[in-house]
Amino acid sequence: MVKGVNNMDVKRYAEKKKLGLAEVVKAGGGYALAFKKWNAETGEAEEPEIQAVDLDALGQQKKDLQSQIADIDALKADITALK
Repeated sequence: MVKGVNNMDVKRYAEKKKLGLAEVVKAGGGYALAFKKWNAETGEAEEPEIQAVDLDALGQQKKDLQSQIADIDALKADITALK
């Protein structure tokens, strides 16, 4: 599970979006994720779960992950060179 900005579960958002259960919305002066919810007993829609998103922090998270991938690729190349 990849969590990032505000402990946001990026994978959960992607999976729920494919099912039509999540979307990005404007919230105040920024952005948020809205996850649809239903009452387990009645099946009626409830207020969505809202998670704030900081676009700059999300960009930094992406850079950090790309750096980790580069480090892993370098390590794999070092290991493969020993074969």
